[in-house]
Parts: sequence; C-alpha cells; structure tokens
Amino acid sequence: MANTSIISTPNLLSPVNSVYGNTFILNNSSSSALNFKYITELWVNGTYSVKELLPPRPISGYGYYSPFKTLLSSLSYDLPQVITTPTESLNGIVRYNIKYGYSFNPNLTITPPVLAVSTASSVFFGFSFSNTTNLTIGDVLTIQSDNPYFSGTSSVIQILTPTSFVINKPFALTSSVGTGYISNATRMDGTFSSLYYGYNGTRQYENVNDNYTNIYLIGNTVSSNIKPFITNSPTYKSIMSGQYETVSALLFTPNFISGGSYSVLSKYNFYNSNNTLISSTSSNFTLTRGATPSIQFWNIPVGPGQLSLPVNTDNYSVTLYFGSTTYSESKFYKIDTNCSLYTNVRVMFMNRYGAFDYFNFRANSSSAYNISRQEFRQELDFNYNIGDRGRTIMSQRVDQTFTLYSDLLSQSEWDWLSELATSPEVYIVNEITNKAIPIIVTDTNYNFKKTITEGPFYFTLNYQNAFGVETQNQ
Repeated sequence: MANTSIISTPNLLSPVNSVYGNTFILNNSSSSALNFKYITELWVNGTYSVKELLPPRPISGYGYYSPFKTLLSSLSYDLPQVITTPTESLNGIVRYNIKYGYSFNPNLTITPPVLAVSTASSVFFGFSFSNTTNLTIGDVLTIQSDNPYFSGTSSVIQILTPTSFVINKPFALTSSVGTGYISNATRMDGTFSSLYYGYNGTRQYENVNDNYTNIYLIGNTVSSNIKPFITNSPTYKSIMSGQYETVSALLFTPNFISGGSYSVLSKYNFYNSNNTLISSTSSNFTLTRGATPSIQFWNIPVGPGQLSLPVNTDNYSVTLYFGSTTYSESKFYKIDTNCSLYTNVRVMFMNRYGAFDYFNFRANSSSAYNISRQEFRQELDFNYNIGDRGRTIMSQRVDQTFTLYSDLLSQSEWDWLSELATSPEVYIVNEITNKAIPIIVTDTNYNFKKTITEGPFYFTLNYQNAFGVETQNQ
C-alpha cells in the first residue's frame, strides 16, 4: 500500500465560517483498494479533537477534508470595550493541524493453526496467509472471529514475512483455535501537518481565492509590512469624548525572532483643529512565541476614555510599529462635539472579521412593549363577591422593542453599517458602567444606497433585548 500525502493545504490564516479556504486535499495512489477511506485526526490548540473517515473522490481518488465546523465550535470571543491596554484575545483565534492516514479491507481469512511467536518480552499470536497481507507494523486491525479472544481490535507488532505477521495478543493455548477474518486495517502514515490558524471572520463569495495571510496579517514578512486593522469602518471615524472603543489586529511573531518575545508599539498622534500635531504617546505590548512563529489576535484601546487626550485635541490617530518600522495602517478618530437633544445610544457589534466595531446613534430613540397573554376563563358563582375573577391571566410574555435613529451618514459609513444589520452579535454599551447588554437586531432588510441617486443617509435600527421582561407570573 502506498503512503498518504497532502497535496493542498489551507492558507496559514483563514476565517472559518465556511469550507472555502480551510480544506486539506489528501492523495494516495492505493485509494482504489477495497473499502479504502482516508482518515484525518484534527488537533485543536494542541489537543486531539475528532477523527473523520473520508471516501475517495471519483476519478481523482483524492480525499477532501475541511474542519471548519469543528473549528467554528472551538471559537468564541471577548468583549473588549473596557480594556485600557492592548490585550490579546485568546478566544478569537484557533490554531489547528491534522494527522492523517487511511483504512482499507485487507480481505484476510483466519484459519487455524495460529502461530506462537516469541519476542524479548513474551509470546504473542501470529497469523500466516497464502497471499501478501499488505500490512505493516503499527496497523490497527479489526478482527471478527468465533474465538472471542481475537475479536475486536489489535495492533501489528511484527512482520515475519510478506504473508505473516504478529499481533499484540499474548499467546495462550486455550485461545489458540479459532476462525475468522480481518475486516479492516487502519494506518496513520502521516505525521502532524504544519500549524494553521482560523478566526471568527467571514469569507464572502468574491473572496474565494483571497489569501488572508498576506492581506491582513500584520508583521508577516511574506509581503509588504503595512497591513489593515480587521475592520471595514471608515478610516476617519467620529467618537465622543470619554467613550471607550477598540480596534483589532491579527499579529504575526516574525521569523526573525527566534523564541522569547518582542514588543509592538501602538502609537497615538494627537492633532488640533488645524491638523497640527500637538503631541504623541505610545503603548508597548509584548508578543511571545515558542520555537516557531505564531499568530495572535489583539484588541487595541483607541477611545478617549482610555487615552489621555491633550487639551485642544480635535482628532487623533493610532498606528502599530515594530521598532521604527510601520506595521499597520493608521486609523483616525474625530472628537464629536456636536450637541444633540437626544441621549446617545452606543452600539457595539461583531464585524465580518470577528472583531468588534462601535457606532453612536445620536438622534431620536423609542421603545415599546409587545405583550402576549394566556388566559383561563371560568363562570362566576351565582353569589360571587366583588373582586372574584371570571378571567385570569395564567401566563404572559413581554418583549421590549426599540428603535434607534442615526445622524446624517457618509457613503462609507452607510456601506460599513451593513455589517451591523447582519451581525449575529450586537450589544448596547451602557456609557456609565461600560457594560455590554446583548440585543437581537430585528430588521429584516438593508438597502444599499448611493449618495448621488438616493440623497442623504439616516440609519434606523430596530432591536429587542436578548432577554425578556420578567413579570410576576411569567
């Protein structure tokens, strides 16, 4: 039997929301063997997760394996709105690799007598056949026999000749007679693959051939140094004084660092209303790595409430550096000083990269109760007393609904907020406590507009809390 090889692997870094971009292709020239199946063992964050059997594809004989569903269940996220220093998100990214091999039916019939083979430690059972077994040391066999001693699984521990071998069953005269057959042999002939990384992002239809390693991985020396943060928010974004906010990045511990750790610099430049630089500050954070490079998911604080803004700051930027080398794009934040008659409502939502973005709804807001009740009805006694009920509420459910209205938006803001409309994880941030309250967006459509043809943009968000209103008889 031939060895299994991997002829195609995922990119080093990919989102794990679909099969695309997370597929291994296996090849074995013996894939036409009886009952042949490819075997994969998935290891997630260094721990064994699941084994899968894959039938070979017609014509090519390849085995296609994508672990995206298991990886997706291994991912979570951190709510980062309160951090004051750059913080690694251990839940936002997952590392994985596979062991691989195959199984087949060796089609071997067992007939007595069986062999008694002495080794250095003991005497074990062996089998001899008239034809070549195609087995090797380490193969795990499934044996069906009228002798219960043989039935079950055993491992091949010695090859005597091309037609005979020894299994890990100690020899005993009382168990030496029996017939049966070997129905399956499993062989893990592939070592661990390289490490790969997945995160909570999405790969859209038009991104099927995109290599996210080269596009978004900051510090990856494969291509140019400057990479984007993992957000589609506008480069120039408004934010209110005192608010907390984060921007996230996928960071690579580069090949030129051999073990240990290295420092990344998040640098903040502060400008006045004339865009004159007032001052700069920075925050160092340390990335650690083992013997090989690794990928890490980091949240960077960028809100005025987390930074010490100089007097007269009108806007500011954040950029990541390694030493004097610019590693990231610059994101700019404009302090929103406009007055409003309404209380601001701050929304935090997971974007299409698995990171969190923020938006202020500065115009009007409203709320209402949707109430459903179940009643029990009974006839009043002929001598009822005032206060007796004919109809009684047995149970009720109360859902509170909300509507938020934005100020006038730019084209880039309108396009970006499509991710809020489709996000599965949305929160209202309490601006006094900074606690995140989970909500469910109830809007069912989002119209993409263009400024020239459709005029000014105002975003309306309808939602419910992700929990009900508790009542006395719920």
